[in-house]
Amino acid sequence: MLLAVCMFAQAPDILWTKTYGGVMEDIGYSIQQTSDGGYIVAGYTESFGAGEKDVWILRLDSLGDTLRTKTYGEAGWDLAASIQHTTDNGYIVVGTKVFCILDGVWLLKISDYGDTLWTKTIGFPGTYGGWGGSDVKQTSSGGYVITGGAGGHGWGGTFLMRTDALGDTLWTNGNGGNTVQETSDGNFVIAGTNSFSATHEFYLTKVDTLGTVLWYQEYGSPHSKGTDVLETSDDSLTACGSSWGGVSWDIWLIRTDANGDTLWTKRFCEGVAHSLDKTLDGGYIMVGETSEDVVFIRTDSLGDTLWTAVYGGPGYDCLYSVLQTSDGGCIAVGETSSFGAGNADVWIVKLGPDVGVEENKNIVFDNENRFTSIFRGPLQLPEGKKCRAFDITGRIVEPINMIPGIYFLEIDGKIVQKVVKIR
Repeated sequence: MLLAVCMFAQAPDILWTKTYGGVMEDIGYSIQQTSDGGYIVAGYTESFGAGEKDVWILRLDSLGDTLRTKTYGEAGWDLAASIQHTTDNGYIVVGTKVFCILDGVWLLKISDYGDTLWTKTIGFPGTYGGWGGSDVKQTSSGGYVITGGAGGHGWGGTFLMRTDALGDTLWTNGNGGNTVQETSDGNFVIAGTNSFSATHEFYLTKVDTLGTVLWYQEYGSPHSKGTDVLETSDDSLTACGSSWGGVSWDIWLIRTDANGDTLWTKRFCEGVAHSLDKTLDGGYIMVGETSEDVVFIRTDSLGDTLWTAVYGGPGYDCLYSVLQTSDGGCIAVGETSSFGAGNADVWIVKLGPDVGVEENKNIVFDNENRFTSIFRGPLQLPEGKKCRAFDITGRIVEPINMIPGIYFLEIDGKIVQKVVKIR
């Protein structure tokens, strides 16, 4: 597991990480905190259930220990992309159902205990491999707004749909994308990628309660991708995704006014941001992927970097959903093929609250600006620097003599990093 150290402040501690799954592919796409301080996760599993892929809902306690899990689906593919808490203390789930000649958006309403209250499959016969839902929100009127598109992630044609409280369709149109948010004026804003444009532009669009477009704006040149959007307290919008930097895709953050006009943009490290949340101090936390590792980026309210952290292993690792937690930290869910039991497992990373400790931004630990924060075997220290390691009692410890535990590293006279040796 790796931690990027080119940061303005020290990244918070990893409180815990957990993998969930079996020998096949198991992926988590969406996470929410529950009223008891635990978490609920939605994704899909190939390791368990009735079909090739089944919706998988995991209910966890505050430390990530499993309270219960349940699969939903039949033969074929049943995938969950988003889960949201509802006002009746249950949950609404949206995803994709693919079975023989039936293919479409799958809407699933469950109780707090995971019991199925109702399901809806919304689609057309004979469209195998086509449409699916990528995001769902309960509206202030008590119904639901759903967005998605070809493949379920808005990269082809898109849709936006309103339903009543029982999931019956009120209207559907093509003004959708990857994610949707209800705004303070009762309308909806959507973030997506215009796949019909030669340059695949990042866009935001705002529609009214009947789906009529109020405005549409594209951002980025020559290529960009939009993945998530939220409204801020002053009715402006903040969205994340990626922008082509000439050599690679770079993580991108955009702030606009209420009409979608750009206020500022910020470009970060190579990669794609998949999810964005507001932090308690008015800043932002993003997660995604960079060079097959997962990345956290924490910014202030102006989009300036506070810290960046990268974790991963030898395989492909990615995070798809992040949220600020009630303890002031954050939690994210995605997939890992570096750790766990199968070819891909659900992976959750829980970080503690920000520590706000200023670090030396000129420290370079190795050629990739990375340093191992959780490690097995011998500790690799940067060459050409004066290094010492201390255990939690303050005693100097030779790296070769380290047993599993917590240590602090001193580089050129400054304590710069806490590391954890595991068995």
